Amino acid sequence: MLGGEDPPTALFAGNNLITAGVLRALRRRSGDPIALVGFDDFALADLVDPPVTVIAVDAEALGHRAAERLFARLSGHGGPPETEVLPTRLMVRGSGEVKACSRW
Repeated sequence: MLGGEDPPTALFAGNNLITAGVLRALRRRSGDPIALVGFDDFALADLVDPPVTVIAVDAEALGHRAAERLFARLSGHGGPPETEVLPTRLMVRGSGEVKACSRW
């Protein structure tokens, strides 16, 4: 995808492992910079050049809520599946704001 005729101008990585792989691939390529935003913060994200912009989630709150729901199911709560949205924070550091295309 990155080596194609019309490469993307921006990428969103859905987790830290994918973010790391994208960073490796972007480091190996030449051409216009590609904007990158990752999901979930990670150690050293601020030390990459440019620092990685991420959508951060409170992993402790996520785990706590998941455990509550699991224990409720184990205790017999049989209601329908529920959707719950936990707060996130956009941590702007520079990689998502890269001027990604020379025609912009």
